[in-house]
Amino acid sequence: ESTASLVLTALATGLVFAKFSRPTASLLFSRQIAIAPMNGVPTLSLRVGNRRGRRIVLATVKGSMVRTERTLEGKIFYRMLDLQLSREHVLALTRSWTVLHTIDERSPLAGETAESLAAKEVEIMVTVVGTDDLWMQTVHGSHRYLDGDIAWGMRHADILYDDGRTLTLDLRKFHDLEPAS
Repeated sequence: ESTASLVLTALATGLVFAKFSRPTASLLFSRQIAIAPMNGVPTLSLRVGNRRGRRIVLATVKGSMVRTERTLEGKIFYRMLDLQLSREHVLALTRSWTVLHTIDERSPLAGETAESLAAKEVEIMVTVVGTDDLWMQTVHGSHRYLDGDIAWGMRHADILYDDGRTLTLDLRKFHDLEPAS
């Protein structure tokens, strides 16, 4: 009995330690996606922030769009389409990252409107994966945006300010949107 008790105590302690010592991503995603012209081309943008004190190194972001389609047989089919992002990797996610998708003829969002996205019950899913710089373990986070979470003709407000001497990050404006000019 004592041997079994020692083994079970060691096993339980190991499992509890492994569960609580694992790092979590603690990522912050903007409440809304913005679609507005950037350099004259419609561009989808969203913001990802790192709420942790440590960096996430070699961070990778992936985006996809899910829409409802009806097959020729009349069945509902949920089609998943990848979004080509302008930048999918960053060496270290320390503060925030604005993720961009150019809406051109190759984009699954080409020619779409707020009404057409609502009719197709579009969802946009975003996943970020990286490595915790202290524990060297993989951390990840994801977020889902529905068609009502897309702000047309808006852009994310600037959160970086340069006064000539220092660069300041104002996270109070992380979710703020402003009309595109």
